[in-house]
Amino acid sequence: MEIAKVELLSNGQVAVSPTVADGLYQYIYRAAAGVEWVAEEGRFLSPSRYMAGAPFPLTAEQRFHNLASAASSELGIRPKVSASTAWVGVPTDVRRSIEAAYSS
Repeated sequence: MEIAKVELLSNGQVAVSPTVADGLYQYIYRAAAGVEWVAEEGRFLSPSRYMAGAPFPLTAEQRFHNLASAASSELGIRPKVSASTAWVGVPTDVRRSIEAAYSS
């Protein structure tokens, strides 16, 4: 899965938008990893909107890895970032770490 945008939201959630949406993405919840596909926004959220206010003590980088792991285990896809991936609000060190692990 090619990633179009990675965004760190003001509430601490990590939002990942793929270049192409797939109807199967809705089933990521089955991984029970606190990751959600928001079809109307065309993006994954970690943690899920349904966990708002609940403790989810992971860093932004760990949340991305959690999302990637859920996508791999439940959907059989591996997220990939590229030179065209947009990064919004993501600290440089976190971006570099994600790029090192998930470059296409």
